[in-house]
Amino acid sequence: MLSVKDFNVKLLSLRNMRKLTKTMKMVSATKLRRAIEAVKYTDEYAKPLRRIVARVASGEDAAEHVLMRPRLPVRRVLVVMLTSEKGLCGGFNNNLFRVLNPWLEQRAKEGQTSSVSLYGRRGCLMYRNRVTVRQSYQSSGARPEYADAWRVALDVQYDFVSDRVQEVYLAYNRFQSAMSQKPVIEHLLPFECVTDVHDDDMRTDPLVEPDNAALLATILPQIIGLRIFLALLHSAAGEHGARMTAMDAATTNADKLINETILLRNRARQAAITRELAEIISGSEALKG
Repeated sequence: MLSVKDFNVKLLSLRNMRKLTKTMKMVSATKLRRAIEAVKYTDEYAKPLRRIVARVASGEDAAEHVLMRPRLPVRRVLVVMLTSEKGLCGGFNNNLFRVLNPWLEQRAKEGQTSSVSLYGRRGCLMYRNRVTVRQSYQSSGARPEYADAWRVALDVQYDFVSDRVQEVYLAYNRFQSAMSQKPVIEHLLPFECVTDVHDDDMRTDPLVEPDNAALLATILPQIIGLRIFLALLHSAAGEHGARMTAMDAATTNADKLINETILLRNRARQAAITRELAEIISGSEALKG
């Protein structure tokens, strides 16, 4: 059985660990609040932009745009996977891996070659020796920047336009709440106009200057970058939420271990006192004899 001194050392370590996990929980909660605001503001900006693209791309000539034209047959696909830069966030990354692995296996069964572009250190550690890695991007940290998304967007557009790949997908954790992040695999290229806005303006053909093709050539690359940026924000918010939840659970477990260790230390102290009293009584009886 451990001595009282050993239990004191263990208690000191547990209390330091609890202080660390509680601090990380508070930091993640602050970052989560900012990340949620960034997702909200970016999504509010993206909705009218998607409406504009849907209206302009409704014309017959728009379907021939290089970023919207399907490439058949599909022989090679590219997946841009967004993961966290650091660990200690529970099953945040593993949940995405469990969804992506069967998806890649299904593509292989269909005779398609899959490659992966990795954003975030955890994804690089997982897939660098398992699949064909086309690009590896270093995360900018807790607050993604549009420049990171634009760099990824330029690379995937170049691969698609040059016919190195025929389809591009985006794999990330969509933020739902602090305790829930949903792994999703979204189709990115060829671009498909999907909008959840229905109004009377969609029934009329818009007048644009100079023409639909020129407008799409300018706006489509931007909205692809915006979609990647929004996915980065969702991934960052999900990471902070997952880390906050994991650190909260770690703090609770540390509290339980501290209480159990205090109880064991008190028992060890009581046992030491009882042993000393027994030795004193035994010595006294020996002197009397």
